[in-house]
Amino acid sequence: MDAQSLVHKKELQFLKFEYPFESVLNEFNANLYQYLKEHVTNDLGQLVTDNKVEEFNKIIAGKNAQEQLQVLKIGISSLNLFIQENWTGPRNAKPSNAQLDLDTVNVDTKKATELLCLDSCIEFSTLPRHPKLLLLAKFVLSANYTHLLSPPWWRLRMLHIHQSLLDENSSLLYNQIESLSQHLVQDPTSILSLHTELKLNFWLELFHVYLTYGVISKIQSVMREINTLADLTMTLKGALGKRTKWQEKNIAQLLLDIKFTESNSEKTNIDTVSNKNEQENTTSSSVELSNTTENLQHNPREGATTTLPHNVKLDDDTRLDTIAYEDAARIPSLSSSQQLIVYANLVYIYRTSPKDGLKLEELRPYIDVLLGQDGQDVGGARLLWGVRYGVLFLRSKLESDHRRTVERSMMQLEELRGSLTKEVPESEMRLELFFMSCIPSANTMESTLANVLVSLGDIKSALTIYESLHHWEEMICCYNLLQLRHLSVEVIREQLAVKETPKLYCLLGDATDEVEHYHTAWKLSGERSARAMKSLGMFHYKKKEYAEAIPYFQRSLEINSIQIDLWNRLGYAALQCGDRMDVACSAYNRYVSLEPDDFQGWNNLARAYLDRGEKQRTYNALVEAVRTSNMDNWKVIENLMRVAVDTKHFECALRSYSQLLDIKPKHYDGQVLTILVSAILDMISSTNEQTAPTDQTQLQDSANDQNVHESDQTPDSNSPKNAGETEDDLINVQDIDLNLSEEDESTEQSDPRAPKRDQTPAQSRHLSKSLLTNALRLFGRLTSTILNESELWYLYAQLNQARNNAADALELRKTLKYVTHAHACLMRDERSVKEIEGRRRIGEVCALWSGLVGELAGLSPPLGDRRGLLVTARMSLRSSLVGMERQTQVGGEGERDEEVERVRECLGKVEAMLSVS
Repeated sequence: MDAQSLVHKKELQFLKFEYPFESVLNEFNANLYQYLKEHVTNDLGQLVTDNKVEEFNKIIAGKNAQEQLQVLKIGISSLNLFIQENWTGPRNAKPSNAQLDLDTVNVDTKKATELLCLDSCIEFSTLPRHPKLLLLAKFVLSANYTHLLSPPWWRLRMLHIHQSLLDENSSLLYNQIESLSQHLVQDPTSILSLHTELKLNFWLELFHVYLTYGVISKIQSVMREINTLADLTMTLKGALGKRTKWQEKNIAQLLLDIKFTESNSEKTNIDTVSNKNEQENTTSSSVELSNTTENLQHNPREGATTTLPHNVKLDDDTRLDTIAYEDAARIPSLSSSQQLIVYANLVYIYRTSPKDGLKLEELRPYIDVLLGQDGQDVGGARLLWGVRYGVLFLRSKLESDHRRTVERSMMQLEELRGSLTKEVPESEMRLELFFMSCIPSANTMESTLANVLVSLGDIKSALTIYESLHHWEEMICCYNLLQLRHLSVEVIREQLAVKETPKLYCLLGDATDEVEHYHTAWKLSGERSARAMKSLGMFHYKKKEYAEAIPYFQRSLEINSIQIDLWNRLGYAALQCGDRMDVACSAYNRYVSLEPDDFQGWNNLARAYLDRGEKQRTYNALVEAVRTSNMDNWKVIENLMRVAVDTKHFECALRSYSQLLDIKPKHYDGQVLTILVSAILDMISSTNEQTAPTDQTQLQDSANDQNVHESDQTPDSNSPKNAGETEDDLINVQDIDLNLSEEDESTEQSDPRAPKRDQTPAQSRHLSKSLLTNALRLFGRLTSTILNESELWYLYAQLNQARNNAADALELRKTLKYVTHAHACLMRDERSVKEIEGRRRIGEVCALWSGLVGELAGLSPPLGDRRGLLVTARMSLRSSLVGMERQTQVGGEGERDEEVERVRECLGKVEAMLSVS
């Protein structure tokens, strides 16, 4: 094997942590920087401090592959040591001959911190330990290594670590990460393209990168890639078990069912053979690669179980620590790669599912499986320290909101904090596959512990932790809880006396509500602080001065576009202004691209489109809103139903109405039903023309529902609370005001989901038949719960008549039954004969009744008592006529006489049929 191939083999070993971490340093020992001085540069520290990347690149370009790899090791070692100090531990490690001689690299800590704070505006959330290590790693890993394949991947890892420490998401780092990930995936010469067995490693790492930024669309995309490559499938199902100490009978409990693919079992066998061959050929300088996801695996270590983070047991008088399943073998044994895949799915569900009481129950099966790997060595796999640490941390966060488990949450976090200073396990085991599990930093863990202490009322202890972490915002909140707000101002002013920063001035503005501090922060940053602009915008936003807030929000987003919550606020502010719908559409479009599962964002985007008259886009946005609301928000579904009618998506309108009835069984919307029935009847009568009425109606306004139907004002007792009704006005569901009118043809036809106008007669007949069937099913549901709506029964009769065969007497009798219901409801309401609309409806019902009676009377042979049908019709029509004539005499003559004559004419037809029967 030539020298170049050997170098690439070592690169792969470094990427997968197969090459012992300590060996990377021991190989050079004290001669590491001596090598730099002799073969690379005399003063690496000066190059780093002055950020002379181009000069360093020129030096690297003249080196061969072996020499470039030796320089790359410096960056790798620096990054790993930085992670050890700030993430995994052991902290305060004793200096050894394996430790980097940092004094040789003359980089001042203060200077290193300033160089790592981007544009002097985005600062560290907490000052990390040994920032010069990260600066050195960033400088060395950013060089152009012409003979190596792995530097882009290491650069991606370094950027992720850098972003994890900052108090704001950085657009600059995000763009660099995007560029590197695209290179690794798309470039045929990249290490990922040449070694496809590393794909699972890469996607798992990228998953945690996007988690840091909170870009849900990217997270979902990467999660699909991981599950495609996964050698297992996971489903939640029920299994018998006990969860309390006093439970006598086993009942159904939620269980994570993991199935392994057959193809994977073959790959595992290949891996096992490969591992055996590697052990036999210990003298070989190369490591054989296996085309399988199990390349993540390592040889087991003795005593691995005892060195894992301690799992604090639940000390509760009722609840068991874990569910005791009837089948004790329910928890499967997982390899390293399988642990990482299950852990990624656990974190994915945690980050993307709503925060409610069921969240812990949904995630508990994943947690139990991962924590149940104690003492198991599977297929040569090592129990992963990082996965266990991450699962325990996540469980602590979940349990901090529950009174029975909050104490265990606090104790577990304290145990995790203590594990970072223990000397065992060694750093190599802690760093193993770190980037694929990406546990929270030590500072994040301590901050979470402080949050739990606040929830328990131990604010003094929490303040001590916040102060050590320099988390001034949290300190302000604590002092506010103690009603000592003046102390938070004093703390910030003390820090300003040490060093003035834009962040501190923004915090001072938050503590004092004095807007001039935000302007000071803006000037101090050289007009580059996104936070200062955001704070100015929020100052006006909270006072509902939305027009004044918009320019500040826009300027902040120009500086840093990775502010997901700010896109939402900008859209809402523009929506409230009324005349800034272009800004609202743009902001909400960007927001839903970053948060595609937020139904409030989609619904508000629909509102903005509607105000611009773009009804087809309104419909498309509402379809997404309903999809992401899990079909449980009746207002959003109602909005979609009405817009679907307006844009002639009648199938969607019928489907939405049915979904609405699942939530509100007595929901009635006569306007929508009238339009639907009219459109269906038009389709049936003509296969060439598919038009909808232009009835004018409006949806209820979100601010007040004064004109809604009585059943809407008093929803069914079984209806769930609206998901969007919260105190935060950002996510209140915005109901839509629109006119159900003719849609602009150009807009409708430009969308592929719009109904087609060039359908063949056969297609039109099929569509009308489908719509009629679904509509009849809908009316059947409505009339089973709503008995006193005459309009509903009349429309039902019209629909049933449309599918009626003239020779089908049973269907005619069914239609007649619906008409009699409609007539009875009308005559029970005294307003029917007094109001013009009621009298018109009486005339329509009487006309339909007389026509149906005529059809039944003309059947041969007759069905049932024909004379009885006619007598019943005559009595009902006569009572209607008497009531209408009496009202006409009282109210005077006018256009209402037309309906009287109409009913009199219908009565005459029935009497004529009686005279010949």
